Amino acid sequence: MGNFELDWDLGRVFFRATNLFSDPSGDGDIIAGLVHSTVAEMDRFAPVEAVIHRAEGSVLASLDVAALLQRDDLLPEIPEIETTPR
Repeated sequence: MGNFELDWDLGRVFFRATNLFSDPSGDGDIIAGLVHSTVAEMDRFAPVEAVIHRAEGSVLASLDVAALLQRDDLLPEIPEIETTPR
């Protein structure tokens, strides 16, 4: 599970990922995946958050966040990832 949190006064946005593990030490592969997903979500959302943070008054009230998330010009390029078979 993951969610965004916003501290408007400090101008900070957080994305927190959570998982419950039966083993107290967790699962390294799942934890690595959670970290990767968290970084990817922040990369995806940071430009949108900047638009929201700069908006004021009626412009802020009328922002369509769903439409902002669809804008390709706000998305970072996805790098080529070389994977090695296990």
